[in-house]
Amino acid sequence: MVNLVSIETTTQESTGLALCERQLSDLVKKHKDSIQKIYDTEIKKIEEEKRKAEEEKKLKEQNRKLALLLAKYDLDLDCNWNDLLDEVINKNKYLRLAYYLEKNRNDWNDGCSYAEIGLNRFKVESDKDQEIYDDIIHYIYNWGDYMDGRCFRDCKYNYSELYGIVAEQDPDLYKDFQVIIENISDY
Repeated sequence: MVNLVSIETTTQESTGLALCERQLSDLVKKHKDSIQKIYDTEIKKIEEEKRKAEEEKKLKEQNRKLALLLAKYDLDLDCNWNDLLDEVINKNKYLRLAYYLEKNRNDWNDGCSYAEIGLNRFKVESDKDQEIYDDIIHYIYNWGDYMDGRCFRDCKYNYSELYGIVAEQDPDLYKDFQVIIENISDY
């Protein structure tokens, strides 16, 4: 004989379970958007904190590098990357000329003014210096024919060639220059 009480209890339990599952499903649907918003907000907070921590770390590293180089070149601690750049490029005539030629390559709105600034303090002390001077002055005097800063990239003694001379003559100075250039636009 079939136990009717058992079937009735099982049916009631099944119906009650189904009702609970429906109610749970309705609650999940109802609160899903709220839960997602809370989750998204927390994720954004975590990402923002991580970004700020990375920025602080980068700034500390930049300041550490700046302080070390300022001390190395005997500059005041209130000097900035631009002050340091001026000091470093003025220590080597090839570096100074290369820097201004590259600057002219990237910005020739004022003609060849940066190349002129670079060549302005270039002291001819050897035959090679004379070749460099003659090469660059040719493009300055004939700017009307070129009117494009790329001529200082394409000439015989272009800024890459001059940077190579500096790297060979004074690798430490050139390395410091590269650190400065890497940090100057971010500072």
